[in-house]
Amino acid sequence: MDKPQKEQKIEKKIGQLQNQQKTLLNRKRSEERRARTHRLIGRCAILEAIFPAVVDMEGEEVKAFLIALSRLPGSMEAMETAWKNEGGEVTPSPRAYLYTVPVLCALPGAVASFGRDGD
Repeated sequence: MDKPQKEQKIEKKIGQLQNQQKTLLNRKRSEERRARTHRLIGRCAILEAIFPAVVDMEGEEVKAFLIALSRLPGSMEAMETAWKNEGGEVTPSPRAYLYTVPVLCALPGAVASFGRDGD
């Protein structure tokens, strides 16, 4: 028993629309992945430009370094300032940067300890 021709056309159209939906979802995921990759590369380039020592660090060492930076006096205020900027752009306050970086550099053995104990 064959289905009427109209039903077959409708089922065919449903299948085409489902395939089109899958294609659009795949394209959306791909674009989101590309945007995330672009964002990560850009942020990593900024990190390496400001802290050239991270180029030679392993992932866990970079993580420890950033955790140590986040624990410095003034770092939370700098982050809050960055999040409050208009337009949603996250840019650190130059004043906070000048305050936190010298403090890190003034810590005895600070850079050397990042890879060993994670603090």
